[in-house]
Amino acid sequence: MKKKNLIVLAEIAIFAAIGFVLDLIANFITNFFPNGGSIGIAMIAVIIITYRRGIIPGFITGLLMGLLDMTDGYYAIADTFFKVFFQIGFDYLFGYAFVCVCGFIKPLCKKNFILFTTIGAFIGGMGKYLSHFLSGIFFWPEFPNQPFLERVWYSIGYNGSYMIPSIILSTAIICLLAYKAKMIFEIKDNK
Repeated sequence: MKKKNLIVLAEIAIFAAIGFVLDLIANFITNFFPNGGSIGIAMIAVIIITYRRGIIPGFITGLLMGLLDMTDGYYAIADTFFKVFFQIGFDYLFGYAFVCVCGFIKPLCKKNFILFTTIGAFIGGMGKYLSHFLSGIFFWPEFPNQPFLERVWYSIGYNGSYMIPSIILSTAIICLLAYKAKMIFEIKDNK
């Protein structure tokens, strides 16, 4: 295996571990949502690795964070294996993995690094929100046989109650890091 690949794998593992610890802290501090969720900044780990190494390493980091999150316990209410698989996917695995969509903004960062890094962080947070929103629509109806539109509004509200503050906090921290510590988003090639 090439040295560069080992470095990328090491960074993925390090950022996944940092994200997991940040998620644990958030769960400890803001563990008051009845159906799960917490206000936290763990998304910044995926955002930074995505800007450093690309969308695929960001996606893998997010998946690892989701798997690590599941080691702390997970909850599924779906009634068939197929539904449980997708519920766990949207609630745990893909939530952090979808943050890597911030990488699509990276080419624009050359024009105005702080602005587009911040916009990318917001878009990445919305990727995670989308994952939890979809899970809320399809797997977390508040009442049996709840109409679809009511599930949509409930999912927007419930998931927004913790995701919007998380997106704002994470985006603000990424903006501050882009302004004060731009070097953490960049790679120095030592050949």
